[in-house]
Amino acid sequence: KIYINFKQTMSFGMAFLEPWIYGTPVIGRDIPSVTDDLKAAGIRFPLLYEQFIVEFNDKKCDFSYLTQQEQMSLIAKVKMQSDTREKIFDFNIFLQKMWQKIPTTLIEHNRTVLKQNFTISSYGKRLFAVYDAIA
Repeated sequence: KIYINFKQTMSFGMAFLEPWIYGTPVIGRDIPSVTDDLKAAGIRFPLLYEQFIVEFNDKKCDFSYLTQQEQMSLIAKVKMQSDTREKIFDFNIFLQKMWQKIPTTLIEHNRTVLKQNFTISSYGKRLFAVYDAIA
C-alpha cells in the first residue's frame, strides 16, 4: 500500500498524486507551485496543460482569468451551444490528447516514484536525514 502524507503536498497536491495510485492518469492544469516539486521527484504528467483558452465577450483569454460568475456563464453556454464547444476544442489542441491511453509503464513508473518519495517511511528517512545533518 502507498500512504501519502497530506502535509507534505499541502493537500491540494494530493489531487496530482492520488489518481496514480489507482492507475488513473492525472488530467488538469499544470500549476508550477504544486507540480514542480512532484516533477522534480520524478512524477511524469503527460496530460497537464498550461492554459485553457476560451472566448468570452468576443475576446480570447485564459479561463482562469474569468470571474467565477463569468466562468459559470461560459460553462452554461458550452453546455447549450455546440459552436462554443467546437471553438474551445479549436483553441485548445491539447484536448485531443485527453482521450489517449497512457502506457501502463508510465503509470507504474509514477506509482514507483510515489512509493519511493511520498510514503510515511520515505518522509521518516528524509526527516532523520535533516536531524542528522543538524546534529
